[in-house]
Amino acid sequence: YKAGFGYAAATPLGTVGGSYAGINAATGIAKYIGNVVGGKYAVAVDVNEYRTINGQQVLIGTTRRDLQLVVANCPLTTPPVLPTTTAATPIPRYYTMEAGSTLSIPLSSSQVDGHPLTITLNSVLLDGPGGYNATFNGDPGTLVPGNPSGTAKLIGAAGTVSGTLVYTAGCNEARATPYDVALLIKDDGCAGKLVADVLHITVTKPTGPTAISGDAVACGLNTAHSYTASGGTAPVVSWRAAGGTIIGSATANPVQVSWPAAGTYTLVARGLTQYGCLTDSVTKTITVRPATVLAVTGNRTICQGSSTTLVVAAGTYTVVGGPTPLTGMSPFVLSPTATTTYTITEVTTGTLCGATARVTITVLPQPTINVGAPTREVCSGAATALGAPPIAGLSYRWSPATGLSNPNIANPTLTLTNSTSAPTTQTYTLTVTDPVTACTTTGTVVVVVNPAVVLNAIGASQTVCVNTAPTALTSTANTGGSFSTYAYHWESSLDNSTWTAIAGATTEAYAPGALTSTTYYRRQLAVGTCSSTYSNVLTVQVQPLATVQLPTLPAQCAGTAFTFTPVPTDAGPAPTYQWFVNYVLVATGPTYSSTTLANGDQVQVRLTPSPGFCANGPISATTVVSLVPVPPPTLAISLQTALPVCANDPVTFGLDQVTDAGANPQYQWQVDGADVAGATGPTFTSTTLRTGQAITLLIRTTTACGQPTAATSNAVRPTISLPADVDAGPDKTIMEGESVLLEGKITGNYPVLWTPSQTLTFVGGNQLRPEAAPLVTTTYTLSAGAGYCADQSSVTVTVTPRVRIPNAFTPNGDNNDDTWQIENIGAYSSNHVLVFNRWGSKIFEASNYGRASEWKGTINGQPAPIGTYYYVITLGNNKAYTGPLTIVY
Repeated sequence: YKAGFGYAAATPLGTVGGSYAGINAATGIAKYIGNVVGGKYAVAVDVNEYRTINGQQVLIGTTRRDLQLVVANCPLTTPPVLPTTTAATPIPRYYTMEAGSTLSIPLSSSQVDGHPLTITLNSVLLDGPGGYNATFNGDPGTLVPGNPSGTAKLIGAAGTVSGTLVYTAGCNEARATPYDVALLIKDDGCAGKLVADVLHITVTKPTGPTAISGDAVACGLNTAHSYTASGGTAPVVSWRAAGGTIIGSATANPVQVSWPAAGTYTLVARGLTQYGCLTDSVTKTITVRPATVLAVTGNRTICQGSSTTLVVAAGTYTVVGGPTPLTGMSPFVLSPTATTTYTITEVTTGTLCGATARVTITVLPQPTINVGAPTREVCSGAATALGAPPIAGLSYRWSPATGLSNPNIANPTLTLTNSTSAPTTQTYTLTVTDPVTACTTTGTVVVVVNPAVVLNAIGASQTVCVNTAPTALTSTANTGGSFSTYAYHWESSLDNSTWTAIAGATTEAYAPGALTSTTYYRRQLAVGTCSSTYSNVLTVQVQPLATVQLPTLPAQCAGTAFTFTPVPTDAGPAPTYQWFVNYVLVATGPTYSSTTLANGDQVQVRLTPSPGFCANGPISATTVVSLVPVPPPTLAISLQTALPVCANDPVTFGLDQVTDAGANPQYQWQVDGADVAGATGPTFTSTTLRTGQAITLLIRTTTACGQPTAATSNAVRPTISLPADVDAGPDKTIMEGESVLLEGKITGNYPVLWTPSQTLTFVGGNQLRPEAAPLVTTTYTLSAGAGYCADQSSVTVTVTPRVRIPNAFTPNGDNNDDTWQIENIGAYSSNHVLVFNRWGSKIFEASNYGRASEWKGTINGQPAPIGTYYYVITLGNNKAYTGPLTIVY
């Protein structure tokens, strides 16, 4: 507080400009601004809480806070950042949880300036120990006297602070309105700012059941009655039966309840949430009445697999206890598979209780029976055992008794014979009786009696060609009886010692496939599982196919005799032959000879074997004729004189390369196919050639086989050019700093060259008419072609000095600028100078103006008046100059 700043009750922050105070009613954040550094302010803040009761705003309480503010000169700071889930996403502000569950909300904030931060939470949930089960970073909060809400704080350093709000909702804390948690983050540094927000937590609880269905009138004491609760959202129903007994689980739905005596009882159902909270309950009043005992007649003890008939008085009844409830009138036929208790209840209307009875049907087990394999296959006259060892206390009886050693024991021996050619069948039945229960069991056995094997023989051996199938292998005599009663198994062997069963070969006859080697066969014959026999062994001899080979002869020179001799195999003593050259029949006989065969000709022999020997199509062999290679010579020539060449120039051609030239080659040069006399060396030079003439070189020699041969080289056609004719054009004269176009010309198609070229510019790529800009007089040479085709011409560009004309002079006799000195004009002997006054009158004229004839500034011998005059100067080269000239003294 400082005097003189207008502090008063009405102006608590003074009257000096810049002060400010304000409060946000929604968040409770107050802002103050003072403009005096070091100023201290006391601020009292009243917080009034109102509630709407019966439509009226009622003041619930008032909280007052006294604050002391100190004004400091602080740098601009960034406010803290509200809690976020990611770098750019704020945490949710609304939460929903179920009563009994726990909610955790992580809260963190940061401030870029690194100031210490404080998070303050204010809520009725933070009411200290013993109240709501809520903490902020382990702090249950602190209540301010007279205030229903509590506060928890957390202080962080270095620009960050983080903590977790944990709330476990009690079962009775669910409500429609949310619990609000005020969040305040304060920057505790100089000029620190505040940020605030509110979190809203809604606590819900599932609803309980709204109705109970089931027997409102329960008939019968100590019997189970079923009830089902419906409605509500709780996942589990919790039951309580006042005066009754719950059968099984008290949270089953439906639930089973028995009532001990007649009277009125109450059944209560409540929902049970997943977090163990009970909901509101629903009740049902149950009236219990005793039931009349029903008289039941019928056999109550039966053997397993049989049935019994129960009879009751006239009326409609329900029978419960078996797999499927029955409803109808007596009698009731029941077939339980195990001992079962049935409840028979009379069907009535209204609230009357019908008569009832509980009947237990005892099911006695059947005696154990074991007949062994249900189907037996036996051989004629062979003994076999039926059944199994006996069980003490049981009696046994087999029927019929045919072939049995004793029909009254559990496991008699059976012996049957079959004199027919087909199997016979006999069925036996075993009856087992338990004398104690009088229960019986029956079983059957089917016995198949096979006949005996009589005969087993197969056909004779065969001879076949390789890769040929023999004829089918069959029986040579009837085996007797029906063939369908026999089992056949064919076997094969490659050495008549080791035998292998043939897959799938189980019929009387067997057709082998194509064979590649000699094979032995036999057949096994059996009747069922009875004795079996093997047939005789049959041999299929496999004869190989005839083959022929034709050796390839070494290469020979053309014209010499080639003799071919075949090499047969497995073809017999007298095979026959046919000879073909390039598939054309040329001879028959055991050999073939020829002197006219060409290189690459195909010689083929076809063999026909002796009778009785095998062949699978044509038997042939082929060879290819190879002649000693005698390639013709090849040669290539080239022009050895550099182009271009002009008329009468010597032009030289040379042999570049030659192959297969032989020992003594002879050469001959030709022009357009005609021999050139004396031109028989590896080079040829001529000065008389014309454009387009063909130059070739002929070689004559003898091949390695002694045959003469010749070859001609490639043709070279030289181009004889016209000589170049160049003209550099007329000489030129230019003034210093100017340029001129040269006028070169050429006859003939040659590239041209100007020298020197440093001061030449080829405008538009024109090589004949460059623009010359020499600094001094220069001679340019234009040249083209080379050798006999070359030519050149020169042109001189004369560079004259530039005339410099002064525009004033002082003819005052002081020996400085007393005459009109025109620099370099003497270089132009044809010059002409005229001077005029302002009225156009000529006052001076001179030809070949120079030092001796310079104007001295006089008119008719008298000094010219001061003033401006005008000149006209021509240099004799079509150049003229005009301008003013001033005389001063």
